[in-house]
Amino acid sequence: VKDLQVVMWQHYGVEGEYPNSIYHSDRISATVTSGEIPEGFHDPRDPFYAELGGDVAALVPLALFAD
Repeated sequence: VKDLQVVMWQHYGVEGEYPNSIYHSDRISATVTSGEIPEGFHDPRDPFYAELGGDVAALVPLALFAD
């Protein structure tokens, strides 16, 4: 796919209730080149998996593909 990108959030610290906090989050993206996920980016094909108990589990994407 031409111009395929990976998009994810990058978090700096823990956001609080103060508007002038040093903590923040940025939505970042980078181009996928030769089918390789850019360094420092999560692979959208490998979501976070967590057992929640009671026979329930969650798959949470940490990044997405975008075109």
